[in-house]
Amino acid sequence: MSPATPDTPARYLTLAEVSRVTRLSKSTIRRLTKAGAGPSVCRISPKLHRWPEQSVHEWMRALSA
Repeated sequence: MSPATPDTPARYLTLAEVSRVTRLSKSTIRRLTKAGAGPSVCRISPKLHRWPEQSVHEWMRALSA
């Protein structure tokens, strides 16, 4: 994975993609996000949430450090 540059836009992940990348269940990701302990989430609309790919990978690195 390469970081987003001005030529490549940031990629946003769905809940299913975050679950697959982190190997956490969807409910665990929702719980961590609600508690402020998970990767940062972007609320596109009241019912549509996406996670910036870079944010998810940074969060995983911070956990393993």
